Amino acid sequence: MSTKKTVITAIETALKTISGIGDVVQVAEGFTQVDPDEFPNLYIKDEITERERIAFPASSNTNINDMQALLSLEIRGRVFSITDELVAPLDSLLENVEKTLVSSTGVSAVVKDIYPVSDVSDEGVQDNFASMSQMYEVQYFYNHANP
Repeated sequence: MSTKKTVITAIETALKTISGIGDVVQVAEGFTQVDPDEFPNLYIKDEITERERIAFPASSNTNINDMQALLSLEIRGRVFSITDELVAPLDSLLENVEKTLVSSTGVSAVVKDIYPVSDVSDEGVQDNFASMSQMYEVQYFYNHANP
């Protein structure tokens, strides 16, 4: 049985395993106030969650999944380089995030499916920083009494 919090925590834990990652946060303030030694860093932002009933509710047994959710999730990332060499580190971060989320056993233990639907890299290079954004669709099941 998965809940939205369990899913997002599993994703955060998986992202923290990326080699060389400085910080992974779920709070926007933490993403914008980062020391240069904590780069590259990632921010997890949950977006819209669509829900669908897949079975009649089992009011006496909350271990039976009766709901399906499709969570839209944004992963934002930033890299920093004193030499302005940002293209390779940004591409590497983008690739590592996708590879990690799609192949993580911790994530696959709590979701039915996770896949990228879009990404934007190099959202603007400014003062030795570059950023990227990836959107994911995350499908998971849960019981209505334990959303």
